[in-house]
Amino acid sequence: MPSDDSRDPQSPAESESDSRYALERRKFLALLGAAGTYATPALVGLLASSRPAFAQTSSQSRSYTGSSSYSSSTSLVSVPAPAVIYAIGDAFLRSDSPNTNEGGNPLLRVGVGSVTRAVVLFDRTSVMNVLQPGATVQLALRIAFNGNNWGQQDNRTVDVYPLLEDFVEGNGAQSGMPGSGAVRGTGAGVTWRSPDDPNVFDNTPHGATRRWRGGNRVGTKTASGVVHLNQVVEQDVTWGVTQDILAGYPVVGWVIKVTDEGNEGDWDAFGGGRGRERHDDDDRHGRGDDHGEHRAAVPVGDDRGYGGTVSYYSIQGAGTVGNADYGPRLIVTYV
Repeated sequence: MPSDDSRDPQSPAESESDSRYALERRKFLALLGAAGTYATPALVGLLASSRPAFAQTSSQSRSYTGSSSYSSSTSLVSVPAPAVIYAIGDAFLRSDSPNTNEGGNPLLRVGVGSVTRAVVLFDRTSVMNVLQPGATVQLALRIAFNGNNWGQQDNRTVDVYPLLEDFVEGNGAQSGMPGSGAVRGTGAGVTWRSPDDPNVFDNTPHGATRRWRGGNRVGTKTASGVVHLNQVVEQDVTWGVTQDILAGYPVVGWVIKVTDEGNEGDWDAFGGGRGRERHDDDDRHGRGDDHGEHRAAVPVGDDRGYGGTVSYYSIQGAGTVGNADYGPRLIVTYV
């Protein structure tokens, strides 16, 4: 029988230190409406028509006598059309409620107070079918709500790390959901403790693995952190993830986290070393350390502050507002 602390806090509601943020986010979710049925977008779409592109070419030659000649011509070159690839799964992970699934939540909360991270997953075959030589790929998320706690020096960032294993999205939606809109979910789903807890309704750590804790089964970070600013909403933020995809990982997905989670994050997984990561439940369940997991360096904010809080639109949230381009997506372009 698991000990008492293997279960989540007695209430499904999140415990956030910033109560104003929690209140305002609940108002925002109420305006979105209860998460219901919506049209699932096609996995791949075009950002522009597939008309050919023009390129200017020139050549220059010099004669033995020192005189020069110059010629210029315009030729038609074949450039693949830009494309967008939509996520097939997303959720956010709650350190304050580590057995809770938020795969059906309209928002992806990333931040501090109580540390949360988001995970997004794409269909690898669709991505590989779209990619051609010369492609540049960006991961795009759209800000739905801003905690406005990013400091005054415009230097606090959010990072993305490539996942090394996939996860089950799940259908839970509790954090910030108004009234009857809060549901624990049924069946399998991702949680802070597990990528595929087989029964998210029972609020116990089935399937928990140390290497997953908070989505920490990741590869080397290649994308630069993106600065987040106060008051910025309804805008896209993008990370360059071309190298992550070319690395050939078994899945195409990312964990999204505030660069500096202060004293509350799972810093053992991401290399900070000053967090309050507890190993007792790993020992109770007989799992021990996974020495093969990646340990990435996480910088500290220059202003000696840390973190910030932001909520992006999830797949569910994008469907609720009727615009697939609000949800997590990959943007593929060619120069």
